[in-house]
Amino acid sequence: MKAGVAFVVLLAVLACASRQGPAAIDGLQPLDPLDSLATDSAVLARIRLNHPCPSPVPPAWIAADTSLAAGNRCALVAAAVDAVRNRRAAPSVATLLERIDLRSLQCVHLTSEAYRNRVTGRLELTRWTVTLHLPAPPSLTVEIDRLSGEPTVYQELAEFGFDAATLCRRRT
Repeated sequence: MKAGVAFVVLLAVLACASRQGPAAIDGLQPLDPLDSLATDSAVLARIRLNHPCPSPVPPAWIAADTSLAAGNRCALVAAAVDAVRNRRAAPSVATLLERIDLRSLQCVHLTSEAYRNRVTGRLELTRWTVTLHLPAPPSLTVEIDRLSGEPTVYQELAEFGFDAATLCRRRT
């Protein structure tokens, strides 16, 4: 019986630790993804102006997430695709982009994040992350800075053994 209680306590401790994540341990407070930064509306307006959503929206853009078909979310994907086409990449990825064919794109995922440094109070890691899943590794990640709107393309480091078809199944 004591082993069962110890196991339950261990699970509770792990659950609490996983909610805080590694950023909380490093002195960063994760902000709720629904929190809007003061700069978001101006940056998104500039992104929408410079990267309008295409009509029709490419099927791969909405294969896994139909909310990417319009508005800010579609403009962020358009900005990410433009960054890949224009080779706005980290130096280690620039040569890889020459071999990437965006016509083979399987699907796209979009996330946002921002953290407040608990010591300085400054915002850190403020970014929208657009992951472009390609049929053959590596997929690409485009980080768009939420304060400036500047994109940078990176190679997706690990897909944990999943292929693009698995990663692109619609979320329910």
